[in-house]
Amino acid sequence: MKSTPYNSCKASRRDRDLQLERVHRILNQELTPAQREVYTAHYLQGMSIPAIARMRGVNKTSVYRIFYRAEKKMQKFLMY
Repeated sequence: MKSTPYNSCKASRRDRDLQLERVHRILNQELTPAQREVYTAHYLQGMSIPAIARMRGVNKTSVYRIFYRAEKKMQKFLMY
């Protein structure tokens, strides 16, 4: 299958904006503050799990658990 850059796809900018609004709504309404903090630190700020654990002052296992639960919620609410 040939790889196609996103910009050349026929999807409209409005569709992408609606998807981003949906993701933001899920982040703000469905995740707990701890889940939101860990999820955004990892995906938006590019931090590693051990770095997040040091920042929050907790064990990295706790951060993995929080991150796992946040990912499961995001998957659940982003399913079509």
